[in-house]
Amino acid sequence: GIAPAVVLFAAGAWIQRSAYRDVRGTKIMYGRVLDLVEQEVPPGGYAVTDVWWLDQVTAFATDERTILFAATEDSRRDALRRLHRADVATVVAFTAGESPDDVEGWKHAPCYQAESEAAIELPRMAAVALRRLPQCE
Repeated sequence: GIAPAVVLFAAGAWIQRSAYRDVRGTKIMYGRVLDLVEQEVPPGGYAVTDVWWLDQVTAFATDERTILFAATEDSRRDALRRLHRADVATVVAFTAGESPDDVEGWKHAPCYQAESEAAIELPRMAAVALRRLPQCE
């Protein structure tokens, strides 16, 4: 009876250790995303993203920042035009795409011009700072 109990205890300990490592890794990734948002979007600033979970992961930073979700190209254009009309000078665009084309789409956004870019590798995410143009197309 002792041998099965020891095996069961060891299996339980192994599962706990594995789950702890998974949670720890996830927290580290989310911490990197939060750091990126805090570094790139100033307090009182605006961000636009096609990443549906960004505002959830960075909830700690959203008290001082506004994060707008734009799932489609049309909603992205609409959001940027509205920000332009509201005289928002700088907007940071976040994407978590796998290809360089995902970032390029943000660099050629309407009403704004790409100014700088920052990225993290895990999870793969890019931030593109956009400066307001005098005229909107």
